[in-house]
Amino acid sequence: MLLFFLISSTLQILLWAVFFGRFALLQNNSKSIFLEKQPVSVIICSRNEAANLRKNLPKILNQVYFEFELIVVDDASDDETSIILKELSAKNQQLSIVKLQKKEQPGKKTALIKGIEAAKYNWLLLCDADCEPAGKDWISTMMSTVKSDKTEIVLGYGPYKKYPTLINSWIRFETVYTAMQYLSAAIWKIPYMGVGRNLLYKKSIFERHKNALTDNLDLASGDDDLFINAAANSENTEVCVNPKSFVFSEPKHSILALYLQKQRHYSVGTKYKTPNKIVLGIISLSHFSFWLFLIPALLTAPKIAISLFFVRVVILLFVFFKWSNVLNEQNIILKILLFDFCLPLYYMIFAPSLFLKQRKTWK
Repeated sequence: MLLFFLISSTLQILLWAVFFGRFALLQNNSKSIFLEKQPVSVIICSRNEAANLRKNLPKILNQVYFEFELIVVDDASDDETSIILKELSAKNQQLSIVKLQKKEQPGKKTALIKGIEAAKYNWLLLCDADCEPAGKDWISTMMSTVKSDKTEIVLGYGPYKKYPTLINSWIRFETVYTAMQYLSAAIWKIPYMGVGRNLLYKKSIFERHKNALTDNLDLASGDDDLFINAAANSENTEVCVNPKSFVFSEPKHSILALYLQKQRHYSVGTKYKTPNKIVLGIISLSHFSFWLFLIPALLTAPKIAISLFFVRVVILLFVFFKWSNVLNEQNIILKILLFDFCLPLYYMIFAPSLFLKQRKTWK
């Protein structure tokens, strides 16, 4: 057990110091060659999201960008979505509506494909109906991350709104931690996923990797991460962590709702490329083993165990502090060690999701 602790703690120290820590040394001050030169199609897939559409679409239509269109795919909604979209489209020529009459597949992959087919422009910016842009520069900030003609994908960040509850702090912590993983991987030129509520890519790359969606229409999730897992590579992917590019979503407010959401998300991980699964497995397993074997190591070799424990804690706090500052999540800093201890339990709860069949519904 001491050997297992030595191995897991060494891996964790290296992961936090090198894999996650590289971000702390980077400064994203480059300018885009495409800024305000390439039109953008913003695509939102919506199912029974009338209230969110009424609240958030005006904020997207008011973006300051030289040329863009907004496509909303009404995925067979049976609420007031159609009425609201007709009212908004009558006042905004930039808004186009794609209406799906019947819900034939789970998830939103079919709706997303239809929205992309209707897009006029090559650059596609994906968002969700419940997302609220940080300001009027969301589109321009995401596009400003395009650094060369090789760039085909930009991974954005979508934080959750803040509430004074423990479950909200946990959700935002887990969101930051997940972002640290997929953004760090992209920084290290091994991108493997993105989040569909803030994701920019070219229509041309979608056409080349469309099968990532069409081959998985039976899954309720994966419209974002499975596509990025198939299409992203070391040369075509950039990350955007400018606060002006953030889009804020409404978080879950109950443990059951959070569990069902995360169970659906984690279940697509088995379809990632093998190298990606190995890296994620090392991160999770070393974290789990670090806490599992800490007490036996303290009983066997206390000086070594205490030294490695504090080295990891110091590096973790420093790196997480850097990430939290950039991602504007400073008020979870005091809970990091508690949540870090809870993560292995989190892994145990959702490990079965890797082998369970997905639920067939989405809101």
